[in-house]
Amino acid sequence: MAETKTKEQSLQKVKFSDEEVKKLKTIRDNFSDISFKLGQLEISKLSLAEQKEALETEYRTAQNTERALAEELLKKYGRGTIDIDSGEFIPVR
Repeated sequence: MAETKTKEQSLQKVKFSDEEVKKLKTIRDNFSDISFKLGQLEISKLSLAEQKEALETEYRTAQNTERALAEELLKKYGRGTIDIDSGEFIPVR
């Protein structure tokens, strides 16, 4: 005859085996570790976003400086080619 559990029997505490407890703790610890690493990653992303923003600002500043110098040299020397290495300006004919 098949064993049937009464309602009272099914509500009793059951002790897990040591192996089951070990597996459950491993899973819990794994989720905790993953959560921690995800948090670290988000903090790193914030830091990288700040660094990117700062570099983009520096880049725009460098572009503006280059543009201003190009306009200044154009007014002074006219159109031409600049050889930065030799320091020479070659006018367009």
